[in-house]
Amino acid sequence: MNAAVSVEPDRGLITEADIDRGYDACAIVRVCELAMEQIPELGQDALVNEAVGDIVRLLRMVGQMTGASLNVLELAKTRQADTKA
Repeated sequence: MNAAVSVEPDRGLITEADIDRGYDACAIVRVCELAMEQIPELGQDALVNEAVGDIVRLLRMVGQMTGASLNVLELAKTRQADTKA
């Protein structure tokens, strides 16, 4: 997620676009997680179900990481605004 953060040259400010990209990343991961959860219901074999379960767990971890990163980004933006005032 850090690679997606844009920094204004010379000032290093977090922008609303950075926050929006964070929300987009969280939404994309959640949609993928929900889609993967539906695959076992298609009646696949045990190996496919195991792989899907592993992918869902991975997506949950990524979702937690992107959510935590978004929280940090929002906190930094708030502190950034406080220092301007």
